[in-house]
Parts: sequence; C-alpha cells; structure tokens
Amino acid sequence: NLRPLPVVNLVRVDQSLGIHDAYGPATPGIAATFTQLITIGFRGADYLMLIARWGWDFTSSPDSVGASTILLGANISVRIESVFRLSTFVALTVPTGEANSRPSHRDARLARASMDNAMFLPGHMAGVVGVGFAWIDQGWTVQGEATLFALGRVTATSDDAIVNATFGVHVGYFVIPQLSVSGELHHQHFLSDPVVLRTGPPMGYGEELRSQTSGTLGVRAHWNVSGSVWARPGIAWTIGFDAPMAGDAWQVIQVDVPIIF
Repeated sequence: NLRPLPVVNLVRVDQSLGIHDAYGPATPGIAATFTQLITIGFRGADYLMLIARWGWDFTSSPDSVGASTILLGANISVRIESVFRLSTFVALTVPTGEANSRPSHRDARLARASMDNAMFLPGHMAGVVGVGFAWIDQGWTVQGEATLFALGRVTATSDDAIVNATFGVHVGYFVIPQLSVSGELHHQHFLSDPVVLRTGPPMGYGEELRSQTSGTLGVRAHWNVSGSVWARPGIAWTIGFDAPMAGDAWQVIQVDVPIIF
C-alpha cells in the first residue's frame, strides 16, 4: 500500500476483499467488502511520474456500492548515490464520487488499511503531500513514507474540513529474481475531529476511529513479458492491530497486478 519510488509507465489494478463482522449490533454475522482501484502512471521525465487513480467499492452490510473520487498527482523521485531514493508526492482529488455517507465508502477505507482515506470521502476535495525514502541494495528494499491529507467540503456533508495523516514502513527481499516477499506496517491518524469520531454506532465509530494501525505480509512475482514490459502480480494479507479493524475482526486479502513498461 506504499507508493512505488521508481519512475515508470504503469497500469495497475488493485483488488481488496475484506471479511469482517457485520456493522452494528442490529446486523450480526459476517460481512464482505470489495474495493477495486485502477492506477495509471506516465513517466514524464527521468525523475517525474504523473499519476491518475480511481476506484469503486461494495459492502454487504448493508448492501451498498459507490465510486471513489479521482486522484491526480505527481511523484518526483531522485536517486541518491546508488542505493538510496528520495521522492516527494503531490496530488489533488476530484470529487466525482457519490456522497460520502455511503456504507461502502466507510468500509472501503478500512479495506485499504486506512491508507487511501481521501479517495473514499467523495464529498470533499483533498490536497495531498507526501515524502518517501528508500534504501535498495543486495536484494533488499527498506522504505518509509509519510503523507498529509487536507480535505475541504464541496457537497452537503457533515464536515467542513478534515485533516488526516498516514505513515508506512515496507521491508522487502528478493528470494530469487522472479519472486520477492515483503511486510508492511501502516498507521493513520486524524488530526482534526470529523463527525465519525464524535458519533457512536451506527453512524460512526467514535474516538476509536482516530488512529488505525495495521500490518501486511505479501509475495510478488516478477515476470519479464517482453523487452521492457514487466508484470509484477502480488498477493497480500492485512490485519488490524487495534480498533476499528481489530474490533470488527477484519481480514483483508489484496491482489494487485501492475504492468510496468
């Protein structure tokens, strides 16, 4: 769920399936949430990658389907010496989705480990800034990033403004040239006080939603399709370490297929 640092041309499809407790005491049982994101990246220069991203979501508790906002951004990545990379990221979200009261948006934020919150608050327009740093050598990648989201209301929703921050650490290793394994830690924190923090179920989670910490383990294949075209499909498993993901027993399986050229 962290941003890639290399500057490439890219088409990527992410699909996340979250299995979790149904929402609220009135609907006991197991629920499913499905989220799909499509990312297109264009290499504008040796150090510049332009990015467009859009998605949709579905939850079974209660049945709800919605579309995310569109994110348009740029990643500026530079190599330091031969083993370090530094990147800065700036983006805006275009409020093209439905009103953010849809249950599917609420659950999609958790299915994405709370790392893509701005895309699933379509009643708001967001400005996004982030920084990432990585050491890549001897088959290892150790990467960290921090991102700040500032959202302003553009439709009739509860919050005039929302400020959110996310942090992530990724450690990966190439077992063989065709296969890598990795682990991630994620943390998100609301710096403002949106209504969902001040409201208990069924309309919100209360103060427990302010922070979310989660972890991911995954494997990724690396297949040279032809020439400079690579397919790098991956599968990963994510759980939450605290509420609300841990409280509702979230288990998320993510499958993503990036095509790089």
